[in-house]
Amino acid sequence: MKQRSTTPVSKRVSFAARAFVVGATIFTLAIAPFFSMQPALADKYDEQIKALQKEIDQYDSQAAKQASKAKSLEGELARLTNERNKLQAQINKNQIKYDQLVAKITQAENDIQNNKQALGITLRDYYLEGETSTLELLASSDNIAEFVDKQAYRESIQKSLSQTVKKIEALKKQLVKDREAQKEILNNLGNQKKALQKKEAEKQKLISDTRGKESVFRQLSNKQSKQVKELRSQQAAENARAAGGIGSIVSSGNCGGGYPGLASGANGSYGCNLPLDGGVDPWGMYNRECVSYTAFKVAQSGRHMPNWGNTGPANARDWLDRAAQDGISYDGNPRRGDVAILPVGYYGHAMYVERVSGGQVYISEFNLNWDGKYTERWADASTMYYIHF
Repeated sequence: MKQRSTTPVSKRVSFAARAFVVGATIFTLAIAPFFSMQPALADKYDEQIKALQKEIDQYDSQAAKQASKAKSLEGELARLTNERNKLQAQINKNQIKYDQLVAKITQAENDIQNNKQALGITLRDYYLEGETSTLELLASSDNIAEFVDKQAYRESIQKSLSQTVKKIEALKKQLVKDREAQKEILNNLGNQKKALQKKEAEKQKLISDTRGKESVFRQLSNKQSKQVKELRSQQAAENARAAGGIGSIVSSGNCGGGYPGLASGANGSYGCNLPLDGGVDPWGMYNRECVSYTAFKVAQSGRHMPNWGNTGPANARDWLDRAAQDGISYDGNPRRGDVAILPVGYYGHAMYVERVSGGQVYISEFNLNWDGKYTERWADASTMYYIHF
């Protein structure tokens, strides 16, 4: 029912047009008693709807802020998780080194033990052989050379074992030192991991809290939106009653009345295949609104349809004033091809008169129930104004 938002432009009005405005005003006063029987209608809903819409906008704004904050926190959490994964890879790598050092130390301890045992055996044999006199050892040898070889071999083995033990002990000492250094590295990495895990937990809680707040604002917005929908439904019902009741709807659907599925104009594309308010027609009216449809019907019939949507306020309830300004007559007597206006509520409602029968008018329209759909129905002719384009 609403038109495209525009900024009014000033225009000169001829003396005849001004006279017509005065005449129209007198006419309106004359028929005022006729319309005074209408109920308080949509006006009583507008303030409630505006207040609720303001709350909805605030809730949506807060929800958007919380969503943005949560997204930022999720990015920080992802960064922390990535750091922790890299740190874990370092821990795994250093743990392998630590385990290898532990294994080498164990092997060195075994080697030391084995070499000490071998050295002990050698020393024992040396002691036993030492109890044999040099004369006896010499006598047991085939010659002097063999005696010298035995003596040198025994001393060589003893020296070699002693050196081996010392080397292995030095190696073990270095391995133990390396192990302790690796252990310290692992401890540091472990502490860093714990710190990152703590930060991750804190971020996760913040994300949960933020998403929770966002959900609350979304729920509040949805709740208020349902109330707005209900108020608009009540408003539409009262508008319909003021127009003689909705009566039996003959036809209903997304398209109808010749309104194009998709067409182009100076303001862009429009038509019944686009969403409600998803385009602007050549007369500056929002797509699938009542005023867009009636503007189309007037133009389709070959009559001049002023470009009201682009030159000033042109909601349905504004059309009577706009007609008076442009020298187009209106009254309470319907004729086929008229635009019927119900000037109630913030927007009002515009309909196209297909035919007249007694006190009834058969009308076609868009957006009767604020759903952007096309309908045809009979209505009481006595409750509306009729613009004679």
